[in-house]
Amino acid sequence: HLQTLLDYEAEAQFFLPEVTWHYLQGGAMSESSISDNRLSFDKIKLVPRLLNDLTHGSTACQILGQNFPHPIFLAPIGHQQLFHPQGELATGLAAEVLESNMILSTFTNTNLHDFKKENPYKWFQLYWQGEREKSLTLLKQAEAHHYKAIVITVDSPHKGIRDRENQVFFQLPEGMQHPHTPTHIPLPELQEGDHPVFNGLMKIAPTWEDIAWMVQHTSLPVILKGIVNPQDARL
Repeated sequence: HLQTLLDYEAEAQFFLPEVTWHYLQGGAMSESSISDNRLSFDKIKLVPRLLNDLTHGSTACQILGQNFPHPIFLAPIGHQQLFHPQGELATGLAAEVLESNMILSTFTNTNLHDFKKENPYKWFQLYWQGEREKSLTLLKQAEAHHYKAIVITVDSPHKGIRDRENQVFFQLPEGMQHPHTPTHIPLPELQEGDHPVFNGLMKIAPTWEDIAWMVQHTSLPVILKGIVNPQDARL
């Protein structure tokens, strides 16, 4: 019988192609960050306080001015038709039933307009589109469809190196639809002597000035996804 999240995770492997499973489970390069994160999470212990009156206890919380029945959110995961024919619509339905806040990925296979406009528990994750205007266009679509916050990924201007995916030759299915973005943002044309990272990739990566510009052009809260350095967090 399936009882825990780990039970469901183990069972899912029997319903997915092997290469899809490795994409779902894998991380960057040798996946040392995944291992470190799991070890760190396992070290977190809850120390209960006893003999208090908890008859008025609640899981409700407020985040960025929005009220939630509980703090369990669905993280942005792209290409969800790899896992279910209905893709993000199936995930969105489950989230709605459980009143979980869903963060929709830019790499969704489902148009952001296909989700219930009146459902308040949805945020939009934005991959920087290489320039301000293209990124703002996506933000404004989410804003108009009543997404309640924008989560801008700042640590992934380009697809990372994933050893596990490369070992099993993972590729997205030919013809898979992504209504809001190409799977790869075109790099600027390089001149002779240009460095492909510093003169190419980093030209389409966002800067603090770009983030400030986006904040000025929306009334929604903006969350930066991928900040790991305390100095960046303080900024």
